[in-house]
Amino acid sequence: MPLRVVSRLRRDRAFLLGLLCGTLVSVAGLVGYVGVPVVAGDHPSLVEGAASAGFDMAGRPLAYHGLVVVLPSFVASAAGTLLLRRWGLTGRGPLLELAGGIVLTPLLAIVLAYAVTAVGVGAAMGLSSGGAPGDALVGSVAITVWALIFGVFAVAIAVAIVVPGVLLGTAAGYLVALGVIRAGGAAPVDEA
Repeated sequence: MPLRVVSRLRRDRAFLLGLLCGTLVSVAGLVGYVGVPVVAGDHPSLVEGAASAGFDMAGRPLAYHGLVVVLPSFVASAAGTLLLRRWGLTGRGPLLELAGGIVLTPLLAIVLAYAVTAVGVGAAMGLSSGGAPGDALVGSVAITVWALIFGVFAVAIAVAIVVPGVLLGTAAGYLVALGVIRAGGAAPVDEA
């Protein structure tokens, strides 16, 4: 049964397009909220940049969030909607799969980044203590647990900023694409 589900999902172009578009939005967010501050010198390392990204988001101007979250999701949604139309995939199902992928993939990326960052912080701080291997391992586990507990607050901030921004960009992109379709700019391709 699970193999049939995986096989079906592999053939579902709308679902795969949603995952691809959501992944592009996630990469844009990762670059904008972690990569740019590290390159700009706000944080000395990638681990510290990732660990403080959630808290740093709250201090960023609204226009920055628009460029990092809303604009990529707008472009992904508009392009994805037009591409679905070109493939002849119309109706609510394919559009919901596209929108779901665009919205849920960044949410899952935040949770994954949270877990990876907590383990990275725990390993980096625990293993850099210079003590005995057993002490370093216990320290790494303790710091990882602390980072997981404390990181929930950063995740809450990130989710509160990213999800509404992605929803706004996705809805706007769909509406613009719908306007282009209704104006006659994106007719479906006949495969006859």
